[in-house]
Amino acid sequence: MLTPTVSGSPLPTVLGMECLYTDRRHIMVVSKPAGIPMDGGQNPDDHPVTAEMAAAALAAAVGVDEACVSPPRHCHQLDLSTSGLLVYALSQHASSSVADSFARRRVTKHYLAIVHGHVHGKGRLWDWPIDKVGGVDHFTQMIGFGHRVGRQCVTFATVLQRGYLRRGGDGADARELIPVTRMLLIPKSGRRHQLRVHCHRAGHPIVGDTVYSPVRCISYIR
Repeated sequence: MLTPTVSGSPLPTVLGMECLYTDRRHIMVVSKPAGIPMDGGQNPDDHPVTAEMAAAALAAAVGVDEACVSPPRHCHQLDLSTSGLLVYALSQHASSSVADSFARRRVTKHYLAIVHGHVHGKGRLWDWPIDKVGGVDHFTQMIGFGHRVGRQCVTFATVLQRGYLRRGGDGADARELIPVTRMLLIPKSGRRHQLRVHCHRAGHPIVGDTVYSPVRCISYIR
């Protein structure tokens, strides 16, 4: 269990991101909320606060060692709309070590997602390859087909709970109940947008996904 203290003092929250653990020399673990991008990307004015900025501010707030790299180096990434833990390296040694652990699949990542529809059964293994479509400004992924084989991807999906969400809004169908499923998703590969593409291919897009969900699925909730 992570102990949220440094020298007996509670760890800070800066620019919307909370520091959950740090040894102040090698590693810092932070909690990123949805809506904060990793960096400014192509349109920095759209996101005045980034994970990179917040991590640097957190490192200063907790008082990391003077020999630490600046700014802290993220060891993996999370999508703009995804909340979760981010690991930052504070030293070159830690950066190399954690990167090696990710490359060798020694790190297991778990995601909770609410998807459209009631998923049948208890567990699934999705192994559809995915391929890049579009350029830097309009990046998407698709399931490989034909001569476009794509890159191998494997996701383990477990059904946790089935239920309903209320549509909301002001329209005539504002009180309509939408079937959804809460799932545990464990990617065994680390392709960009992998979970979103696999859920879409399975016929159960993630609720609030504005890239891969049909318009009818995103018109009422984010």
